[in-house]
Amino acid sequence: MAALYIKEIRTLQPEGPYCLGGGSLIKIVTFEMAQQLRAQRQEIALLALFDTYFPGDLRYLPPALARSQTHSFTQKVDRLLGNLLLRGPKEQMSYIFGMLGTRVGTSVRRLACKIHPGSERSLSRAMRQVLKANRQATSNYVPHVYPGRIALFLSSASPERTFYDRRLAWSDMAAEGLEVHMVPGNHDTLFADPNARVVAEKLRVCLQRLPVDAMVR
Repeated sequence: MAALYIKEIRTLQPEGPYCLGGGSLIKIVTFEMAQQLRAQRQEIALLALFDTYFPGDLRYLPPALARSQTHSFTQKVDRLLGNLLLRGPKEQMSYIFGMLGTRVGTSVRRLACKIHPGSERSLSRAMRQVLKANRQATSNYVPHVYPGRIALFLSSASPERTFYDRRLAWSDMAAEGLEVHMVPGNHDTLFADPNARVVAEKLRVCLQRLPVDAMVR
């Protein structure tokens, strides 16, 4: 994916410097694009990652724990408690009922797909296969130290507690340092107003520090 994206980018801009940014599932592709472009002797003026988790989190845990059901269960409890703590008393109940409703709805849809495999759910199944492939690719990816600097934009309302929050582990991959920018909101509201205005302003500051030739391109 990274190689294909680079090919498309270089049809429009054959030479660097380049400004790259990505988050969520695309973060590894963005990171790998920066690595491949540097290997091609191209300059990366800015590599920005938005509220994205380090892909190699399991290497920080003992092998037996990383593969255990206990680890998986602890992650789920960690996220649940984090989401509850970020909400007020009234919102906490709404969150719990909403989560239960989502799980029930998912179970019903899965049952319907088994009963009617040729139904209109085929597109949903296809999308699930894409997501599954993306997760597998993420799991298989082995990151290497990036020879430059990484700008990491972190949402201040992250549901993860210390055990599961592995966003700052990107510091291990940035040879020239990790530049952290705290922004309001959570992973889902990061690019929604008014949070997006703060993200845009902090990103603008990062771009203004770049050399003139990087901005002209």
